[in-house]
Amino acid sequence: MNYTIQRDIPLLRRFKMEKHFVRMAAALFLMAFSVAFTGCGGNDSSTSELGEPALEYNSGDTVMSDETEVLRSERSRELSPDVTDSDQRELVAGNNEFALDLYHTLRNQEGNLFYSPYSISLALAMTYAGARGETEQEMGTTCHFTLSRERLHPAFNALDTELAKRGGDAGGRDGSSDLNQADSFPGLSVGITEQDEEVVIIADEQDKGGVIITDELGREAEQDKEAGTSDEKGFRLNIANSVWGQSGYSFMPDFLDVLAENYGAGMRLLDFAGVPEDSRVVINDWISENTEGRIEDMIPRGTPLGPLVLTNAIYFNAAWESPFQEEITRDGDFHLTDGTDVTVPMMSRTGIVNYGEGGDYQAAELVYDGGEIAMLIILPDEGRFGAFENSLTAERLDEITEDLAFRSVAVRLPRFGYESETLSMGKTLSRMGMPAAFTWPGADFSGMDGMYDLFIGDILHRGFVSVDESGTEAAAATVVIMVGFAPSSQDVQEFTVNRPFIFFIRDISTDTILFTGRILNPVSR
Repeated sequence: MNYTIQRDIPLLRRFKMEKHFVRMAAALFLMAFSVAFTGCGGNDSSTSELGEPALEYNSGDTVMSDETEVLRSERSRELSPDVTDSDQRELVAGNNEFALDLYHTLRNQEGNLFYSPYSISLALAMTYAGARGETEQEMGTTCHFTLSRERLHPAFNALDTELAKRGGDAGGRDGSSDLNQADSFPGLSVGITEQDEEVVIIADEQDKGGVIITDELGREAEQDKEAGTSDEKGFRLNIANSVWGQSGYSFMPDFLDVLAENYGAGMRLLDFAGVPEDSRVVINDWISENTEGRIEDMIPRGTPLGPLVLTNAIYFNAAWESPFQEEITRDGDFHLTDGTDVTVPMMSRTGIVNYGEGGDYQAAELVYDGGEIAMLIILPDEGRFGAFENSLTAERLDEITEDLAFRSVAVRLPRFGYESETLSMGKTLSRMGMPAAFTWPGADFSGMDGMYDLFIGDILHRGFVSVDESGTEAAAATVVIMVGFAPSSQDVQEFTVNRPFIFFIRDISTDTILFTGRILNPVSR
């Protein structure tokens, strides 16, 4: 298998490194939610300890100008993966189990909670591609990766490709419909391109001409040159994956192939050892671009990086199918769990809604424009929030959604928003059952580099959500930092969300939970 080093000139030239100018092409992305509560070891050998050839590229003597070096497999992303319906259902079921397991691990923290289980699962799946032995077994059990390695990664690719079709001509919260995303795929980047052998050039924003969609491997698909020119933007459910490696470090070809074929992620080479702060800024800027500026400064200053960083970014922006009218929004009381009240802006609308209720809850599903994505709001009975939260499992969530039926409902929902700080997930995931991945000696990620030096230094997650009369905007990002040792009836039903509630933003067709949250206090930011 042959590999090439490509030099990508970015859309936005911002960061100048000591020897390299590093930037990225913008990529299509999906979204992720975060929780909202109250060095580098090089490998001098090109042959691994396992006896297989590892891929090494040494750019130490190379001076780049306005470019990011990219280590690419020759294999392209499989845009029509051959995955059975049963495999996709099994993947989604496992992802949703993980989403609820993570909820119960995080819920004991104070305050609001918001995260993207799908973003975290995707980032961990890319990491899992390089795990072996006990590390692989623990990660698989914790993440509910029940499919074999050969079926798991194509199943993620198929689900990603299916979700990329959502939206069509639907509207976004910030305007009218945008270009039809049914013709685009995750991991693609937008720009004017000129391809010459191994060099892909992404032109500056001021350049004119038709728009080309280019995936991480340089393959192109024409798009309407008028698409996306309006200030009004439409529905967006986008995902981006990228992998960042230490220049001069050796990586296994099979690992790069899995990332290229199933996640559209080429490995971008940075000098973590020589210019760690500039490398951090480059990754943060990529995350910011792929979340439309909602996730800024994701990796804190001083965070040890390298020799490998795996990133996922997800962004969602959609209008309600039936918007709330801003002129009838009124202040109202929201009852906190401690018995006190806060005043919040309560939005109101009456119409046909998918609604259900049980012995200790009410539930309503508010659909976004296009009818493919919805927010499921679960409102535990007064004084029962803690008991209901204890009882919430993936199976019970399925039962709640299956019992929903269309009826006329008067919905009153607080306008709310939340932006979390960067959350360290390492200890959380270790407690959930995968401690080996965070331990040296003990971690086995030899599938990445053929050695036994790498382990997960930390996993960072961060999210943003804003809900108003027009719709919802949400974004999240996940960063996996690999470090090396060596450094019914038609009466109107009342549904007044005036006390703590749990919500899920989910894809209706596949049942994929994209975001999960709870609101204990809508005015707490």
